[in-house]
This record gives sequence, C-alpha cells and structure tokens, in this order.
Amino acid sequence: PTNKQIIFIKHILLKSVKNLVKYDLELFRILQNTPYKKVKTLDRKLYEVSINHRLAYYIEREIKKNILKKYHVDLEYNRYYYTVKKVLINKKQKAIRPDILVHSRRDNKIKPQHYLAIEAKKGKISIYDEKKLKGLISYHLFHYMFGLGISYCYNPNCVTGRLYYFNGKEIINEEINFE
Repeated sequence: PTNKQIIFIKHILLKSVKNLVKYDLELFRILQNTPYKKVKTLDRKLYEVSINHRLAYYIEREIKKNILKKYHVDLEYNRYYYTVKKVLINKKQKAIRPDILVHSRRDNKIKPQHYLAIEAKKGKISIYDEKKLKGLISYHLFHYMFGLGISYCYNPNCVTGRLYYFNGKEIINEEINFE
C-alpha cells in the first residue's frame, strides 16, 4: 500500500473504534467516575463476537462513505469462493475464520479484492492470530492489503492494535493505540 492508503485505513479504523466506544459504551465496564478511555474489563463477560459485530458495523459505515463502497464487511467469513479459507501457518495449511473482513466476496475485478482482515480479542492478540493475519497478507490467493490485530481490553487505558501490511519486501507491523 501507498502512504496515502496507510493513512486512509488508519483514519477509518480510528473513527470506527472511537464510534464503538462512544456509542456502545455499555459493552465495556468503566471505573466509576472516570473517562471512557479507562476501560478495564468487559462487562458481563460478553462474547467477543458481540463487540466485533459493532466494530464491523462502524467500519462498514465508514467505508460506505468513502472510495471503498464496493467492499463487503463480514464477520467470521470462512470461504474463498466455494472452498474453505485456508492459509499457511507453521508450514501447514490451516482452515481459518477471520473475525472481520473487508473484501469483495466473489468479484475479482475489484482491486484489491481483499482489503482488510481483522483478528479481534478481549485480551492479548496471540501469536497464532498474528500468523493468520500475516498468512492472509502473504498467501497468493488473498494478498490482503491490510491486517489488524485489535485488543479491546488488554491495555487498561485504551484499545490497542497492530496494523500489518506488506511494504514490497516484508510484512510491516505498526502499533496503533485508539485512545
């Protein structure tokens, strides 16, 4: 991706996470009398898909306002056309089900067909999740432009994440804090 594309995706993600926290605050448990950014743990031990759904909703709203209108935002999408979505992890093909995808489901005329893959967790993003994201970026069937590992409550002060992308030589990852 170009620098402009990197700045653009960061803007979409920042706005989407801010909206998640602003409008769906009840998904998080907040310390009494503190600002919303002091998220400690999730209320009611919500299943992370509940939170992912709302994040996907805000991402979809943002992409529909912009040049990405032709893309779909899907949760747990595990297909590549008619086959199970697989990537190479530890030298073995593994079936995967990414948490959130921004992609063209079946139209390979849209370039890139696969835009953003997200692995989202209430806690820390695992090494396995990182390998899934890197696999989605590097595997020749997909070549996702971006990957994002996002931790809703691992850091007590903010939602944290790592943005992944291929710079032409290697997969780069940048830390992103959504304060």
